[in-house]
Formats: sequence, structure tokens, C-alpha cells
Amino acid sequence: MPPITLMQKQIIQKLYIHGYIGAKHTSEENIPKNFPKHLRGQAKKELQQLLKQQIINQHPTSYEKQISLNPQKLDIIEKILEL
Repeated sequence: MPPITLMQKQIIQKLYIHGYIGAKHTSEENIPKNFPKHLRGQAKKELQQLLKQQIINQHPTSYEKQISLNPQKLDIIEKILEL
């Protein structure tokens, strides 16, 4: 697994704290809102990297893309967050 960047860790932490794991998910558009405006584009790129690494799952819905943490990777996620 490639190293996790600070921004990726912040994305994972937001999802973990709010309990967006498995079937509970949130809009992909909510993730960049945590970051300053000049970093939101980078946050979207980092989110795509987490999707490729399968740390985050995507849930397509009829109205928008939803995301949540992959429950099968919780051991890796908790190690990243150092819990």
C-alpha cells in the first residue's frame, strides 16, 4: 500500500468520526468542505486515490455518488489513524 498523505488521513478521520462505515454513507461533495478553498481540488484528487486503494467504497445512487469507509479495511484504517 502506498504511503498515506496528511490530507488522506484527514479525509479518513472525518469519515471515521462521523461513523460513515459500510452502509452508512455521505455525499462525495461533502469531503472537500473541510478544507480551505485553495485545497479543495487537491482533496478531490486525494479522495480518488483512496477509492483506488479501496480504503473508501463508492455507493452509486440515483441522485449522486456516495462514499463510506470500507468495513473490510477497518484494521488498516485504525492503524492509519493510530487508534
